Amino acid sequence: MSLLDDAVDELYALDLERFIGRRGELVKAARADGDKEAATAIGALRKPTQSAFTINRLARTDPGAIDALVDLGTALQQAQTAGDAKELRELNTRRRALLDRLTRQAFDIIGQQSPTAGQREEVTATLTAALADTGVADQLRQGILVRAAESSGFGFSPPELTLIRSPRPAAAPGDPTPEAPDETAHETPAPAAPTRTRATAGRTGARAAEPAGTGTAKDTAARGSVKKQAAEDRATREQAAKDRAVAAAQADADAADQAVQDAVDRADAAQQLITRLQRELSTARRALDEAQKQTRAAEQKQKAARAALNKARG
Repeated sequence: MSLLDDAVDELYALDLERFIGRRGELVKAARADGDKEAATAIGALRKPTQSAFTINRLARTDPGAIDALVDLGTALQQAQTAGDAKELRELNTRRRALLDRLTRQAFDIIGQQSPTAGQREEVTATLTAALADTGVADQLRQGILVRAAESSGFGFSPPELTLIRSPRPAAAPGDPTPEAPDETAHETPAPAAPTRTRATAGRTGARAAEPAGTGTAKDTAARGSVKKQAAEDRATREQAAKDRAVAAAQADADAADQAVQDAVDRADAAQQLITRLQRELSTARRALDEAQKQTRAAEQKQKAARAALNKARG
């Protein structure tokens, strides 16, 4: 593995309060090794949010949790395709129970007994995204999220990964799932358009599987679907604007974190210089005192010798 790979794996396994300091140490180490490119890339690694940190710990501690989400998501998709309304209702009950259990488990792992409502929503939204999309699930397994998914009321904005990991597999033709964020070292990924989860689609499938009405009812349902799509499009645009604002604020926060770390590094270097100069000054003063003592002793010997000389001549 490269220096950057090692740094990513180490940093995103750390507690949040250690992230910034350790990142600075790894940047220094890369520079000392002469790898300026790796040093720059490591310095650009972003500290995860509290919710992303929580999900990373779940994925690293219990990989089976992600497998359970994928398995249930597959079952929901199959039931929807088959139009089995009863099975969909049962699976949706299991879905809610699983999401609730894994959300509680995630906070238990990090020892957070009273998470905020916003943190719970973000963790649940990200787990829901993994349940609905195996590509997202594969990314969550890496345990290197920077930002959790955010619920928009009509779907979710995808979780944001850090750089250098493999991109999601290409979507199959006709798959409405949005592409994964661009995982680069220097640019904040542009938020993808929110999509409905398969769980949501499952509820729609359940309604579709119930006794059908007349053709007129179907036409009314179709018109309602168009209106709903328009509402979702508006929500998508609003969510995209919100995500851009969040991304910009996060970039500013990261830059501020780095500025603080740089200032701390400069202060440490200055303090080390002061300490060294103080030691050298102390050594120089002792040397001066010793030289002055030797000078006085030599002058006394000189005076005595001259006195002896004068006495001998007299």
